[in-house]
Amino acid sequence: MLLKFSIANTLSMTGISNLFKLINLVCGSAVVPQTRYKIDKLFDDDIITLHGVCPACTNYIGTFQDFNYVVNCANCDKPVNMSNPSSQCYFAIFDPSNAIQDYIETNENYYDYVVKEREHEKNHIKDIYDGVLYRKFVQSLKDSDRHSYATVIFNTDGAPVFESSTYSIWPIYLILNEIPIQSRMKSAITAGLWFGKDKPIMSVFLDAFVNMINDLSTVGVGIPCMIKNERRNLKIFALVASVDTVARAPMNGSSQFNARYGCDWCTHKGQYFQGSMRYPFRIPLPKNRDHDTTIKHAAEAVETGKRVFGIVTASPLLNLKKFDIIEGFTPDYMHCYVAGVAKQFTTYILRHLRKADIQYINQLLEAIRAPHQIGRLTRSLKNRKYWKAREYENWLLYYSIPVLSAVLDNARILKHWALLVDALHICLGTNITYTELNRANEMLHEFVSKAEDLYSLTSLTYNVHQLLHLPTSVYNWGPLYSHSTYPFESANCKLLQAIHCAKGVILQIARYDKIQRAIQMLSNSIYPTCHESVVQYCENVKTPLGKNIYKISSINYLGKGKSANNETLEKFGISKDARVFHKIIYKGCLFMTSKKKKMLDHAITLHNLTLGNT
Repeated sequence: MLLKFSIANTLSMTGISNLFKLINLVCGSAVVPQTRYKIDKLFDDDIITLHGVCPACTNYIGTFQDFNYVVNCANCDKPVNMSNPSSQCYFAIFDPSNAIQDYIETNENYYDYVVKEREHEKNHIKDIYDGVLYRKFVQSLKDSDRHSYATVIFNTDGAPVFESSTYSIWPIYLILNEIPIQSRMKSAITAGLWFGKDKPIMSVFLDAFVNMINDLSTVGVGIPCMIKNERRNLKIFALVASVDTVARAPMNGSSQFNARYGCDWCTHKGQYFQGSMRYPFRIPLPKNRDHDTTIKHAAEAVETGKRVFGIVTASPLLNLKKFDIIEGFTPDYMHCYVAGVAKQFTTYILRHLRKADIQYINQLLEAIRAPHQIGRLTRSLKNRKYWKAREYENWLLYYSIPVLSAVLDNARILKHWALLVDALHICLGTNITYTELNRANEMLHEFVSKAEDLYSLTSLTYNVHQLLHLPTSVYNWGPLYSHSTYPFESANCKLLQAIHCAKGVILQIARYDKIQRAIQMLSNSIYPTCHESVVQYCENVKTPLGKNIYKISSINYLGKGKSANNETLEKFGISKDARVFHKIIYKGCLFMTSKKKKMLDHAITLHNLTLGNT
């Protein structure tokens, strides 16, 4: 309960220590440890390995376990203090074994179904398991490993830590594929962490990560998982890297997108146009890259010191078991297509509209009543520069076609935009047929091929070019939702809450991660035997209530509320101090009054199978 409270309220180590002292004072004896040292000793230190890096030349030194003193760098001979893990010359690798065990055992029925019973429906793609490369991976396993494996998607990206400095964290996250999609989206596992003013040296950072994952692929997780009363030693394989464009290049050892041969999936040379790199549509299409050829290009680049078709160096990921250095990377749906292409072409389209048309669109957007599952309410185009990725996604998938149809006279532009909307709808589906995927592929090729004629060569950015590789990604690894970067962005937000001061950032995050894992372990072992009130408290406290959320009994009342009018008071015979709320959450379900105009959470199916709202 204390650990849950500490995490929910983002307490610093000092705050946790003070809380424990308070508990001891109330109890009249030392029932919990209250010093920082003893609190730290509550948690397992073996899951974290600290690696030293020379701050002068970025040469790898070794682990803190190997050196616990000041050593001289073998490359530049500068002294490096390996006894002080609060310095800025190190990164951390986290052993994910315990977290993987917890998630698999918690979802044992689903896991067992995936690895033992689930069958691929021919010519259908419903999840990552239906991707051709996922199925090829399973076929490559030994018979003895077919029922005792787990695969992960991994990600790394920078997140600024302080507003007044350039320091950022670069976590490596893992998401398990063999658990339900709802659990996947909120169960990112921290497997590595880099902190500093500069971006990570990927040759060092990823090398340590690859070594750790390869151990899990060969030996398996440290503790056997109990699945359906059977002990299984799971082997872990990292098959997919879901990262944004900026992070992808240093990870796979290639040039950035603004250089020649900057595409990660094909050998398009690119063309400089008005000072920027553009990717004109070519017939025939440029040759696709592949794993084996990339290894040859990397070897040549290392030997000659020159780029070879955009390949700069040999990535450590070439050594990652079962990982394809080309097809293992997927286009980034969130940054590339939603916050990239959708934003870009929305700007182009709005240039063709009059001021009165845009005002009318704003009226339509503000009048939309969407179900709360949409995530973010609609804001007008006046606030478009503040739109988040989810808002652009909602605009792209749900609002844009009917809204633009009301004001846009240029049928070619509307039809062109509809190609993108329809194709992404297909690629996000939960049951995509190969016929539908081929149609999406044709629409995306048509969208890219016609963009230059409508909007000039300026429009053919790298984001737009990546649309040509999107259907292959779905074919290989399933629908876009199964390997997007949305859950990793959410995990970054949570991780940043663990940082309370500039000193020892990695240690603060490591402590936060250890507490989270301890909570998961304690929940699994204690919940079945403890009092119901303890479980209820822990479940309720894990998500702090917002500023205007009031909890009474098992009901959450949302909003500030307002005084009830006399008619309501007389009708129900209630106190004049009663307040009226338009939204409540009861047993996980959101209820709203008919006066709540911004959302519409009900629908009906008519006898002719068409949909309408009540």
